[in-house]
This record gives sequence, structure tokens and C-alpha cells, in this order.
Amino acid sequence: MLKYLSFEMCKPTNESRYITIFLKDDIYYMETSTGIQGIYLVEDGKLYRCSLNAIEWLSRMIEPLKIYGWPKFIPSDYVPGNHMMGCDSNSWTLDYKEIDKKTARHIHGYGAFPSVEPYSEFMKQLIRVMPDDEFAEWFLDRKN
Repeated sequence: MLKYLSFEMCKPTNESRYITIFLKDDIYYMETSTGIQGIYLVEDGKLYRCSLNAIEWLSRMIEPLKIYGWPKFIPSDYVPGNHMMGCDSNSWTLDYKEIDKKTARHIHGYGAFPSVEPYSEFMKQLIRVMPDDEFAEWFLDRKN
């Protein structure tokens, strides 16, 4: 069962966005925000309360993707930079933790998020839980 999931993406336009799902005091929340040059704007952040049924559903959808087995860096020679210095290239970060696991999985990527399995299925399920279409479309925009 999911305890924490955070996905951040930066584009060459210096735009960035993240979505985070987390458990706090036995309640699940989803937080979203937009940013520029790797700095997130407080007034653009939104916090939503999630139903347990929605989190159970998402957990069932992404558990078979075996995120704990994904490589830490994609491509394998990628070394993540400092996001505070901006994000003038495509890059992304995924943090993932299941309740019954002792450690979280932290994955960095350079370039567009992979469009092959199991990554494409992960993105498909993540898009399904995003709170609005505009936010979801930004992550799917392959032009930037």
C-alpha cells in the first residue's frame, strides 16, 4: 500500500511542476504546485484530501510496476543537478514509499520521462489521479 509518492518534472522552458501524495495522521493528501526555475510558488500550491478508496486503487494499479526495482538514474550515466539553479533541460524525479517497506525509492531522470513499459503505465496511472486536466496535460506535453 502506498505511503508516499512524489513526482516532479522540469522542462527546458524553466517550468516545473510536482504532485505529491502522502499519508499524515492516518489521512491521505495530494499536493500540487507549479514553479519556475526550480522554485515553487506558494500561492500556486494546492492541497487536496484523498479518499482511502482512491489510494487503495492507485496502490493496486502501480504495485505491479515494481518501482523498487527501477534503476536509480535514467539514463544510467545521469547525475542529477541542483534544482535551485533552474531547470533548463528536461528532467524528472520520483520518490516512492510503500507502507510495508523500510526505505523509499528515489529515482532521477534526464530527458523526457520514458515512454516504454513500465514507465508509460506509471504515467498513465498518475495522470488519472491528477486533480485537473490542465495540470495533467502539462506532464504529457512532449513538445517541451
